[in-house]
Amino acid sequence: MDERVPDKLQIRLVEQADYLQVIHSGPINDFELALQHFRSSLDFASSTGQGNLLADLRDTDKLPLSAVDRIVYFENAVTIYKQWLLTGGFPIRLAILQSPEMFSDYTPGVRTATSGGLKCRSFASESDALRWLRQH
Repeated sequence: MDERVPDKLQIRLVEQADYLQVIHSGPINDFELALQHFRSSLDFASSTGQGNLLADLRDTDKLPLSAVDRIVYFENAVTIYKQWLLTGGFPIRLAILQSPEMFSDYTPGVRTATSGGLKCRSFASESDALRWLRQH
């Protein structure tokens, strides 16, 4: 999806040489839509066979989301990920790239995802995110 629709979270999926880039834009105010985009990212990974995903959230609108909201979102994402694994998916590494002012806001959710089995880390630097994704 390349066109931004006002008041809707959008994603654009781009295949790079050694990772998949998932570029998000717009407001993160609809968790069901955000979870649908996560499913789309997993489907994209399946179609390419690539297990390294970079979720770029730097162009999302900065909305005040509570730590509880983030934890609930990541709990649901882990459930989707586990179902995907059971239906033929493969382990992925998810690097979440955020603007520096939003960086610490995702820590509770990332901890939830990691403890649920999703290899996930949050970064404020694209080079750090890519370095982590490329580690084997």
